[in-house]
Amino acid sequence: MSKRQLAAIMFTDIVGYTALMGRNEKKALDLLEKNRGIHQTMIAKFNGQLLKEMGDGVMASFGNTYDAVMCSAAIRRASLQQQYQLRIGLHEGEIIIKNDDIFGEGVNIASRLEALADEGQILITESVYRNIHNKQGILTEMLGEKYLKNVSESWRLYALFVDDEILDKELARRKEPKSENKEKMKMGLIKWLIIGFVGTGLGATLWMNLSAGKRIEGFTAQEVNLLRDKTVTVLPFIGSASGWLDEFGAMAPYWISRSLLEVTEGKVIDAGSAEKYEDITKDFIERTSLDIVIEGRYFKMDAASHDLELFVDLIDLSTYEKRSLGHFKGFSSEPEKILDQATQKITSIWALSGKTRWAENPPRYDAFREYQTADKTWGSDYNKSIDHLMKAYELDTTFYEALLKISTAYGNMGRRADADSLVNFIRDQNPALDPWTQMRLEYMSVIMKDDIHQAAKIVFRMAEYDPNDVITLYNASNSAYRIGLPDQALAFGDQCLVLYPNPECRTGSFFYHPRFGSYFALGRYEEIIDELYALECVPNNWFCQAYPIKACVRLDRFDLIDTLLSMYAESTLGIANDQRDWLYEVVVKELYMMGKMEMMKRYIDHLVKSKHGHDHWGQFFNGDFEAPIEKCKAILQEDSSNYSSWGDLAFMLTNSGDTLSVHQMLSELEQRPNRKYGRGSRTYYLGTLNALVGNRKLATDLLEEAHKEGVPFGFRLYADDFRLTNLFDYPPFQELVKPREFVE
Repeated sequence: MSKRQLAAIMFTDIVGYTALMGRNEKKALDLLEKNRGIHQTMIAKFNGQLLKEMGDGVMASFGNTYDAVMCSAAIRRASLQQQYQLRIGLHEGEIIIKNDDIFGEGVNIASRLEALADEGQILITESVYRNIHNKQGILTEMLGEKYLKNVSESWRLYALFVDDEILDKELARRKEPKSENKEKMKMGLIKWLIIGFVGTGLGATLWMNLSAGKRIEGFTAQEVNLLRDKTVTVLPFIGSASGWLDEFGAMAPYWISRSLLEVTEGKVIDAGSAEKYEDITKDFIERTSLDIVIEGRYFKMDAASHDLELFVDLIDLSTYEKRSLGHFKGFSSEPEKILDQATQKITSIWALSGKTRWAENPPRYDAFREYQTADKTWGSDYNKSIDHLMKAYELDTTFYEALLKISTAYGNMGRRADADSLVNFIRDQNPALDPWTQMRLEYMSVIMKDDIHQAAKIVFRMAEYDPNDVITLYNASNSAYRIGLPDQALAFGDQCLVLYPNPECRTGSFFYHPRFGSYFALGRYEEIIDELYALECVPNNWFCQAYPIKACVRLDRFDLIDTLLSMYAESTLGIANDQRDWLYEVVVKELYMMGKMEMMKRYIDHLVKSKHGHDHWGQFFNGDFEAPIEKCKAILQEDSSNYSSWGDLAFMLTNSGDTLSVHQMLSELEQRPNRKYGRGSRTYYLGTLNALVGNRKLATDLLEEAHKEGVPFGFRLYADDFRLTNLFDYPPFQELVKPREFVE
């Protein structure tokens, strides 16, 4: 005998369960048990009846809509607290109960809502909305008219949200079910579990059909689950006419990618110079393991209600099938609104909702346009870049990322006080920042304090969060190199090469500095030379030019030194005469450290003839001590805070036999203020002076202290410093400078 009645029907389904079962069966079964416990408790608490459990899905009914709404909200929140997500559909309608089974249109509608819901979303119909829309703490968002599978008419759907405070009050006043009710529910669960897993009746068939139901314009539930850990790129959006709203199309990939970074478990990468899908090479796809491409096209229209239309598509590279993500309409006078619509729709595939921290409070469109314009002169004219960034901040005083970029420009220009002042200003505002900007602020804060170890920890997190940002990858590579992690520095460098296999000359110069330095620290000298010759341009960075020359010395490849110097001079970038003399100085000092005195003579004459301030080193290594010593003394008389010159003078005095003067210098240097940065650190140069006079243990202890203070390992420091030759065979010093493991 059958019975008809009105009921609120709830369907739920675990997001990604099938994929999890394929990866880790035990973890999937544990999750199923956890989910079962949550449903059993909450359905009983809100006077519901658990009707069926089939696979990872649950169907329940309630005598009134309010209980169903509160129960679905409680179940959703409990699942999020347990770090998994559900899709939930809720409908009030007529059901048919026959032979302990349940049928009817009410069941079909609720089941299709669940299949259509986004991850973590509760979808409801108009019938549910009418009963609860005026209830305190219950919020809804109308999603428009939707067609459901195998249902002829469209349904107006809403997303449901319940205020946490209201939900807590409801949970507090609900009593636990009696023990006999719990036992009854348990038996019902066992019964329907058996039906769900082995049955072939209508219920199981219906559920299988629901699992294949479409969610977002052509995506099945299973397909959407598989997107979460994929590698995604967003291409520039293409306009209908050249020049029209070009900045809109250029902003789109950055704007959308920033939101995707917060929600996807996979990677969000830059497609480099590719402007459309056809530009992406097979090699790039293989190197980056790219899975998903998002592209868009916008058009100028004459419609009275709008004049800008945007179509966004997703291309799945496993099938090369293009699918629609939506059609958006707006006004060209307010492009940020249509861009925000598209962003929310795209991120809704991965997120609990379309809102992320970036999407909730994005910068003003015109401010972001100025921010992007600053990139055009970045590195070549920092003052122009700063002008655009300042304009961006003036247009939107909550756009702190513009100020952070100004502080970076100040740091690159040597204006450390100005950079520090801006960072402190942002911190004083205590703004609510998206995760990426917050990490950048933390990074700039510790960089200004010369805390290279903490800076490395932060920038490593940044590189994990956004493995696409080439500046972050460079900073991570450089940080790893500076704290003595050459293998890790090369790994970050490899990530850069995957995204940008042929870096532009000036950018590449800085990129290859930590890369060449890391090879050098690991004794992989041949690879430095091989990579230099493989470049399509010659680095104009002094240190990038020096490392290949030093590698030639270590390999006894003296024939290559002159070739490299000629190659540098003949490159389109060229090198200045003083830079050429400085490179000769590098050769001579490296030969001195390696004890190759006879070969030194080949290059000393060039230094003696130098007219660009390097002649004193040629004279010194040629045996003329007096003039070079007097020159160093003159430099110190003019600027006694130049601690590097203290080390140079002490080296010359020691090698001329005047160790007494070096001891006097040590006493005087100990009284001077300590600067804790790079080659300006007093602690570091106290270490070098002690090394020169033979105090090897004290020297090593001081050098270790200097590194803790923030003096980085690197070019012309520690194992690369000709003034520390006395320590090169000293085991504690060797232990200090050897490549190490990074420890949090």
